[in-house]
Amino acid sequence: TGTATAASVRPAYFVNVLSGSLVVPPTSSTATATAITVYRPRDRSLTSVIVSTGVTGTGANIRQAAPDAVGPVVASLREISPGSGIWAVRATLNDAQIAALNAGNMYYEILSSAFPSGELRGQIVRTSGTTTPATTAATGTTGTATGTGTGTATGTGTGTTTGTATGTTTGTTGTTGTTGTTGTTGTTGSTTGTGTTATTGATAATGTGTGTGTTATVTPTTTITGTGTMAPVTASGT
Repeated sequence: TGTATAASVRPAYFVNVLSGSLVVPPTSSTATATAITVYRPRDRSLTSVIVSTGVTGTGANIRQAAPDAVGPVVASLREISPGSGIWAVRATLNDAQIAALNAGNMYYEILSSAFPSGELRGQIVRTSGTTTPATTAATGTTGTATGTGTGTATGTGTGTTTGTATGTTTGTTGTTGTTGTTGTTGTTGSTTGTGTTATTGATAATGTGTGTGTTATVTPTTTITGTGTMAPVTASGT
């Protein structure tokens, strides 16, 4: 029928996440990636784009295997520009590959130097479209669901936490201060001079002298009337 023909050529879309935990065996990588794939039954073409972050990929592939297995390469993706983390490919699938895609048995992988066997992986899982071409038209049933719920939750808890913590934090070493400038050496004060020795005054000479006075000869002028002779008078002086 016309409806069956339209369903048989309807594109199928896949939007999936890649992580290290999905690798077989899992890796410790914290990088992530998101992949978008479109499969077109009309020409059996598969177009995929992977956008990764946190990983420097060395290669990327689409492989055929169940989620817990490792399988052969179906197509290799190329990086749009070196270091961009964006990978893309367009490939044509055969019957076996189409069946595996519809069954969820294909996956993406990104390789790296740290994980050469695969750092990230993500299974290709359908997000819309039909799994296999429809043979009859199907009409969906429209339904409405309404619900009301009320709930009350009460809880009481008592707890005591006791802890002792000892820590020592070493302070930041202080910056060595700038060495002070050596002060100018003070000028040595003038030496107190010894005063000029007082000249000892001339010692007063105590003189004791004895002078011999010239004996004055006194010639009496007085005439004494009498008898006798008057002895000469001797005077001494200094």
